[in-house]
Amino acid sequence: MDLSRADRTLRNLKPRPKSYAVALGDGVSCRVAPSGLRTLELRARLHGVTQRLQLGFYPATTIAEAATKAAEFRAKLKQGLNPKVEMRRAASADIPRNVAEAAARFIDGHLSIKTRERWAKEATRIIKSDIMPVIGRYPLAQIQRSDLTSLIEAKARALRAKGGKGTMANRVVAVVSKMFGWCAQQGWLSAELARNLPKPAVETAKDRVL
Repeated sequence: MDLSRADRTLRNLKPRPKSYAVALGDGVSCRVAPSGLRTLELRARLHGVTQRLQLGFYPATTIAEAATKAAEFRAKLKQGLNPKVEMRRAASADIPRNVAEAAARFIDGHLSIKTRERWAKEATRIIKSDIMPVIGRYPLAQIQRSDLTSLIEAKARALRAKGGKGTMANRVVAVVSKMFGWCAQQGWLSAELARNLPKPAVETAKDRVL
């Protein structure tokens, strides 16, 4: 991004009856409100979903400061981390340190209260036998979608190696999606992390038990 050119562009932006955005380079843009408020933003993709991340308000935030912050955000996105979630996490002390702590809260705060007993029992078993041994010690803030898909595929391979169809791996998908979706509702993770995880096995009606 040419910072001098971007700064000249920002200085010359005028309000219009409707909000509009002007690209400044490297995914950074400025959204101008009818009131004249100029919001610097970064547009980038995470897990296939476009994110709009606020960098500050011009001129209180300079274009150089916005560019530095954008670089920090891109580094987090490259790791599969959502900067919005990271900022919420930094503002709250009551965040699980790892996947195991998050799973324990999920079991106590959701499975044991808001689900059918049979599903809760089976989901708890899957968490303890299939999920915790693999990613239980992972820091929750650093968990990535690839960690989840790898876990699921490894389960499917192990089942096929024993002569099965791998349908039990689909049960793991259901539990992983529910657990990490619940974590997202708590503001601990990005909602996109476990959304639409692929199921490794084709099922018939009689296979579906969860």
